[in-house]
Amino acid sequence: MYQKIRNKFRERPTLFYACSIVASWAGVGSLMNFRTIALNYGAVPAIIWAVFNSLACILFGLFVDRVPSIRRIMQSKVMFYFIGLLTLFQTWTQMSGIYEIFGDTPIGTSGGMVIVYITCAVFLIMLLKDGMIRNVLSDGFSWVVVYGLLGVVVVAALIYTRGAFASIDMGTNAAGIKAGVYNGLLLLPGPFACPYYYSLYEYNDSNADGTRRSNIKMSFVWAGLMFGIYMVLAALLTWVQFSPVLNVMKAILITVIAISSLSTYLYCEYLVFGKKIGFALDVFTVASWQILIPLGVMGIWQLMSTIRIYVVLVAVVISIAVNLTSDKKEAAQ
Repeated sequence: MYQKIRNKFRERPTLFYACSIVASWAGVGSLMNFRTIALNYGAVPAIIWAVFNSLACILFGLFVDRVPSIRRIMQSKVMFYFIGLLTLFQTWTQMSGIYEIFGDTPIGTSGGMVIVYITCAVFLIMLLKDGMIRNVLSDGFSWVVVYGLLGVVVVAALIYTRGAFASIDMGTNAAGIKAGVYNGLLLLPGPFACPYYYSLYEYNDSNADGTRRSNIKMSFVWAGLMFGIYMVLAALLTWVQFSPVLNVMKAILITVIAISSLSTYLYCEYLVFGKKIGFALDVFTVASWQILIPLGVMGIWQLMSTIRIYVVLVAVVISIAVNLTSDKKEAAQ
C-alpha cells in the first residue's frame, strides 16, 4: 500500500506537494489564533487575518522566483541556518497547541503533554530515513484526515447547538481593524522564512529518487486555496458552543493538525543542519519547550513572526542590492 502511494507521488507530485505545504502552513496557530483574534477583537479582524493567511503561500509560490536572488540568499549558509533556528518556534507552537487543547477534556494538559512527547519521539525516528518522501506522504494523509474531522466536528457542533451561534462582535472599530491588519502583515513573510519550502523547490528541481518534476508554483496556489477552505470551516467553530464530547473531538482535530505541521518542522532541522546536528537540535527543542509553555500559542507565534518579518525584509533588501550591482556591472561591460 505504502509503495503504491509512493509511486503515485513520484509520478504526479503536484497535489502531494500542495497537501504538504498546507499541512505545514496551517498548524495549530491558524485555528487557535483565529479564535483568539475573533474573541478579543471581533469577526472582521479575524477574517482580515484569515485572508492574509490564505494569501501567504499563494504569494510565495507566484513571486519567490521574481524577487531577484531571494532563493539563493535565503539558502546561503548564514541565512539558511538562521531561518532553520526560527523553525524551533514553529515546533514549540505545535507542541503548545496540543498541550492547551486537551485542557478542555478529561485527559487534561498532563495527558496532552504525554501525547506531545510521544508524537515528537515517533517523528524524530521516522524522519531519519527517506525524510522528504515520508514527510510529504504523512502530510498528505493527515490533511485528508483533517478535512474529514473538521467537517464532522462542524456538523456535530451545528447539530448540537441547533445552528445557534454565540453573540458575535463584528470588531469594526479602529483598534480591531488595526489588530487584524497588523497580525495579517506578520503572516505574509512567513513562507519566505520557511526552509522546508526552499528545500521543496530544490527537491523538485533535482532529486535522487526519481520523483517527476512538476509545476511547484501551482502547488503553492492550490495550498493557499485549500487553506482558505480550511479557514472558512474553522471560523464556524469559533462561534458555536461545545459539549464535553465535542471538546474531545475538537482536541483530536487540533492534534492531527498539529502533528501534520510538527513533522515538517522537526524535519526542517534535518534539512538545514544534517541528520546528526538536526537530531540534536530537535531533541533540544523538545526538551526546552517547558520554558515557553507560559507564552501560549499566540505568544510564541507573535514572537517568532516579529523576528521573521525583519529577517525577510533584510533578505529582500540584500537581493535587490545584489541585482542592482550585477546590472551595473553588465552595463559597464
